Amino acid sequence: MPASEPPATSATVAAPLRLRLMYAVLRAVFGYGLLVWVYLAVNSLSHPETVGQQVTHFLPWPTEGQTALGCFVLSAASFFLLRVRSHRPRWEG
Repeated sequence: MPASEPPATSATVAAPLRLRLMYAVLRAVFGYGLLVWVYLAVNSLSHPETVGQQVTHFLPWPTEGQTALGCFVLSAASFFLLRVRSHRPRWEG
């Protein structure tokens, strides 16, 4: 006779949902951060005089260089967190 599974409670359903949401946000930050960084890196190669200019007309900061650096750091941090999540030690099975 197969063992019946316990009924799903809000705590057992919410934890995986929270984790999936967190991983989806990490993937989005990684992808969009990397795209912005690549765009600004190519832009700095083709127009190096604009690296020190502001990104938006509304605020004097951040500059294109600061934005590129911030996007690279966010991308690297989210990639690291995604890789830590997917790493499973061999001895745990």
